[in-house]
Amino acid sequence: MEKVKYKAVWTILIGLIILLSLILSFPAIRSRVVMKTLSLYEYRQSVFYEEGLKITIPGGKSTKEEDWYPFVMTHNGDPGFSRFIGEEVRLTILYNFGNFPLFERRSSVYDPESSYYTSFYGVYGVRRVSGEPFGFLGKELYLDELVQVLEYDLTRLVLVDLGKKNPHFDIAVINTEKVRLFDEEGWYKVDGIIETNGVYHQYQEKRQNYIQYGKPPKNLTESKTENFPLIELKGRMYVKYDLSNNITLGFYCLSPDMQVIEAWDENFLKETVFTEKI
Repeated sequence: MEKVKYKAVWTILIGLIILLSLILSFPAIRSRVVMKTLSLYEYRQSVFYEEGLKITIPGGKSTKEEDWYPFVMTHNGDPGFSRFIGEEVRLTILYNFGNFPLFERRSSVYDPESSYYTSFYGVYGVRRVSGEPFGFLGKELYLDELVQVLEYDLTRLVLVDLGKKNPHFDIAVINTEKVRLFDEEGWYKVDGIIETNGVYHQYQEKRQNYIQYGKPPKNLTESKTENFPLIELKGRMYVKYDLSNNITLGFYCLSPDMQVIEAWDENFLKETVFTEKI
């Protein structure tokens, strides 16, 4: 009987060692395991969870295309964003980025030839601790404030955390209109063009963000020798102040390819589900 137990323990240990080896050997598997675990924890600390609001956004596995990462992740940026704008706020970001195939070393977010280069989508949830609406003056959209969320996300959470010092960010809003979304009035649709740094760069040292995206190339190509080159991103955001939950919601998509944004609008945004009182 003792021998059977002994063999069972060893079998479990060997299985765990093999599983750990697989996770460490394949960056895409490691990314999925770590980011799924971290996101579950982060969601429990989020402003959405606090208000009993669950937002389910489809990930890349919802389509047959090699487009986006399999699932949407969660990050809470309260302290950093509060310092960035100089006042106390809550910020939760649900986000996704370019596909990270199981047997590849890195996500397409690094690939300048991909339509998903430096591409992201998700939703921002922002709440002022003071209780005043964020991104609105009365019932009117206050774009200067909303842009701060996007700038913080791209420059601090993405570029600085990948090693880019003093990232560039400039945005031109080209269209703003009132729309109906999720069978609700009161949404604003905002389209813009952003000039910023792309995430293509040469690997220099370990960084936490490499866990989710994979490591960048160790050597740059002969035709692309610049780290974090300037690029033009198209951007779209649907914004509304949710009075019942005291949260400003901003569903967004960023990509150098407008067709990617249109596909997100059709295949991901329209399939997003709200569930109250989680």
